[in-house]
Amino acid sequence: VKRAPEDPDFFEFRGEVYLKAGELQNALSDYNKLIQLSPKYRTGYKQRAVVYEKLDGKKSARVLADLAMVKKLGG
Repeated sequence: VKRAPEDPDFFEFRGEVYLKAGELQNALSDYNKLIQLSPKYRTGYKQRAVVYEKLDGKKSARVLADLAMVKKLGG
């Protein structure tokens, strides 16, 4: 990530690793950066919704907002 801080792929990959490791705040940070760098890439919203679900519960406003964005972007 340090070598290519504007490459969203690195944030996606690292976010996935953090998520699998249970490091939810780190995963959330990486998915937020992924969305910032690629706001039309629906996977960022989808993965962030997974983190929000673990933090807030399945029907939280943040989860529903991200899933609505995924749908809006075509997925």
